[in-house]
Amino acid sequence: MAFEVDYIDDVFSQGWSVLVVGQARAATEDDAVRRLEAGARTLPWAGGQRALWLAIAPTRITGRRVVNARGKPCDALGLPTR
Repeated sequence: MAFEVDYIDDVFSQGWSVLVVGQARAATEDDAVRRLEAGARTLPWAGGQRALWLAIAPTRITGRRVVNARGKPCDALGLPTR
């Protein structure tokens, strides 16, 4: 299975992307499901109930930073950092 998470900040022209690849399995243990539900910080965009949680045993994790056109990250004011 592959799972990707991205973040883009259009105001500061920066962000990041992380990709996790590995073997997936259904997380069905009651304690695990309760912990996952309690820690979930978003809801499915499509709405409705989702009864399946997956756990990934990663075999590869990659990522990259997205920076502004000058190739430099920006500070809180949007100015390139040194």
